[in-house]
Amino acid sequence: MKTELVISNVLRLGVWSSMALIASGSGWHFLSGDSASAARLVTAGLVLLIATPVLRVAASLALFAVERDKIYTLVTAAVLLLLALSFILGKAG
Repeated sequence: MKTELVISNVLRLGVWSSMALIASGSGWHFLSGDSASAARLVTAGLVLLIATPVLRVAASLALFAVERDKIYTLVTAAVLLLLALSFILGKAG
C-alpha cells in the first residue's frame, strides 16, 4: 500500500471520528440535557482531534520502517520523540 494513501486514511479517519464524537456529545446535550456525559463525548472528540497528527507521525514511522528507509525512519522517530517529550513536559508544567 502506498505511504501517502495510508497517511491520508489515518488523517481522514481521525478527523471524521473526532467530528462524530463532538457531534454526538452536542446532540446528547441538546436532547437529554445530560451535560456530564455530553462533555465527556466532546472532550473525547477533541482529544482525538489533537492526537490525530501524532497518530499520523506514528503511522509514518511504521511505514518508513517497513520500507527500510533509514533516513526517514530516523527523522520521523525524532519527531515522534519530540512530540512525546512536549506532551510529557506540558503535563508536568
